[in-house]
Amino acid sequence: MGWMRGLVLAALTLSWLGACYKIPVGEPCDKESDCAMGLRCFEPNGTTTKVCTARCDTSPCEDGTCIDVADGKLCTKDCASAADCGDSTSCQRETTGKTVCWPLDPALTPIKTGVSVAKATYREEANIGAVLRQGRYGTIEVFAVNTGAETAPNVGADVSLVTPELQTTGCYANGDSGNSCISSSCQCTPSSINDVSGTITLDPGETGSVPLIILQGVHLDGVVSSGSASFNVLMVAGSGETWNDVVSLPTGAPATGVVVTPYLGGNRVRRDVPNGIFVAATNLTEARINGLAATITSSEQGVTFDGCCSAWESCGGTSANATCNAPCDCLGTTAAISRLSLDPGEASGQPGYGEPLIYATVRLDAALTQTEVRFDVKIRDDAGHEWTDSFTLEVAP
Repeated sequence: MGWMRGLVLAALTLSWLGACYKIPVGEPCDKESDCAMGLRCFEPNGTTTKVCTARCDTSPCEDGTCIDVADGKLCTKDCASAADCGDSTSCQRETTGKTVCWPLDPALTPIKTGVSVAKATYREEANIGAVLRQGRYGTIEVFAVNTGAETAPNVGADVSLVTPELQTTGCYANGDSGNSCISSSCQCTPSSINDVSGTITLDPGETGSVPLIILQGVHLDGVVSSGSASFNVLMVAGSGETWNDVVSLPTGAPATGVVVTPYLGGNRVRRDVPNGIFVAATNLTEARINGLAATITSSEQGVTFDGCCSAWESCGGTSANATCNAPCDCLGTTAAISRLSLDPGEASGQPGYGEPLIYATVRLDAALTQTEVRFDVKIRDDAGHEWTDSFTLEVAP
């Protein structure tokens, strides 16, 4: 009989636990007694769904977010995707930008469900501070997020350009398994290439850690009067589901004069170690320019220069010989430094395939908190013509 007594006790325990469980804020309910202490089972105007909530003007909203809707300021729970809300409520964005679970309300904006573009960033080599402008080339990295309730397997992307002046030489996607898709027509969906190479798999609420697709050789072949350039991204999962999104990026004035491009191993600077920055120059004028040299400065706290040199001859082919004035002044030096000469449209090259306008060795303090640092470059030729440019580098975590 002991085993029967155990079964009875277990059943009583489960019954007691069920009776004691109270529904937390933002969850659907049937009646007032379902909700945790301090909450009421409330049916928002125009809906048939009841939710456990409290009025923010009379009760603290410690476990959620206050939303300003037609029924007043009410407390509900946060969400990262539709999976957090279930079938009775929707994941929506409120006025401060937070996303919350609540029955559909005109004061809230439903977030996209399924896969969409989380962000798209334009960069010119290591320069993440660049904007699209005529005369310059760069890449666009497109990252995706899954705001749906189900895993999105083997997602790839096709890109189609909307702005006529926006051009690209092709796209590629490495995927989260390292199997690449390379496409001159920017088509990397499973249905486009009949393969899952270059795809990523996204769980509910997950943002991809690698780009969904990367546009190469991105440039403008004319002035964009609207101030932004756009392209469509069609996302297709291996399961056949499809989603569309549009990306718009700001454009700047055409590049002129002499401009710079930074090259850096891994494209990010690191704290408390020497970082060698190869700064190349491009002549965007219509005449040959002789005797180019430069000075690099940074107003960021915690950034110091170990030394600089001008072109490879002054560097001895390496970064070992810092012949320019401290901290990084190759314009004011009296040393016999090597200087660049560039024909119209010519670039000085990149590491291994040319020489820099200036090579800087930079250190960041270990305590530096910024996620990116800006550098300003002043350039002068032997005729006294001057140009200025800048670049921004990402700081590794």
